[in-house]
Amino acid sequence: MIQKNRKTIVFLIATLFAVFFVLLFLLMDDFRLGATSLVKRYQGGSFQCVAYVQRYYSNAFDIEIRNVGRAQELYLKAPEYGLYAHRNGSVTAPQPGDILVFGHRNNVGHVAIVTGVIKEGVLIVEQNWGTSRITTNGGKPLPMKRENGTYTLEDRTGYYVIGWVSRTLNNPGALFDFSSDSHEGWIVESSTRKAQSNSDDAWAVAISGGNPTIVSPIFVEPIEVDKFEKVVVRARVLGGKDSTEGRLYLRDENDVWNKEISFEPAKSNTWTEFEIDLSSFKESSKVTQLKLKLSDPSNSPTEKWEIDWFRFIPVKTQQFPLD
Repeated sequence: MIQKNRKTIVFLIATLFAVFFVLLFLLMDDFRLGATSLVKRYQGGSFQCVAYVQRYYSNAFDIEIRNVGRAQELYLKAPEYGLYAHRNGSVTAPQPGDILVFGHRNNVGHVAIVTGVIKEGVLIVEQNWGTSRITTNGGKPLPMKRENGTYTLEDRTGYYVIGWVSRTLNNPGALFDFSSDSHEGWIVESSTRKAQSNSDDAWAVAISGGNPTIVSPIFVEPIEVDKFEKVVVRARVLGGKDSTEGRLYLRDENDVWNKEISFEPAKSNTWTEFEIDLSSFKESSKVTQLKLKLSDPSNSPTEKWEIDWFRFIPVKTQQFPLD
């Protein structure tokens, strides 16, 4: 009888261990989906909201966020990481890539990453909000009021928004620019990785295969596209065999990416300036955000793109001779 009970206990323990490791394996898939790519180690508790933010910032921006015991501490600790804290109700709007910091009476709080800002509010991605999995609030925006030039997010089921931690000090100005001295607020997507430096000592985005994409911050004051004649991209591509396609997307005031210009950059192992003509825009189009996407039809793992800078060139003012 005793021997039989021992076998039963051993069987139950073995079953519990098996279930535990299966659940752990399934949850690890969420980690791979969450922080662009876990090419670096993550910090903090694996299932916590702070851990997700740490992984995201480490991989997307090469910013290491450490020594955070409670989520809401991130707001006050922003300067330690070279970031800026904006209180809820600030004149500086939240931007994609910002960290939303929530307070709670338990003094622990919560944090989430802003993925988009639309008319209805702010879109987010987060971890450990009711579940250990990575979620997006059901795809619904957190409501935000715009009044007298300020931005205020509404409270959320017992949590209140302290503010947002950003890589930008002020609202982005009317500068369509991405360069070694002006890339504040830009974010990278898909397989894009930020390089620390290159042979020309330039800040660049380095990409290995896939569909590299860089996205501008959201411009609070829309830009009139007809004031610009072209876009110039200084880039180079190393490796790969097939042709490369490029697309420039423009986002309008209605939060729709409905403007697109295609171009075909030639392959080159040296830095080359590619021009994108904007003459197709006959009407006055107001734009709040832009996106540059490069695609390799063969998805070659040997191809590597590097983008040095990306600028909109204003229309030249015609000069008339004096009498």
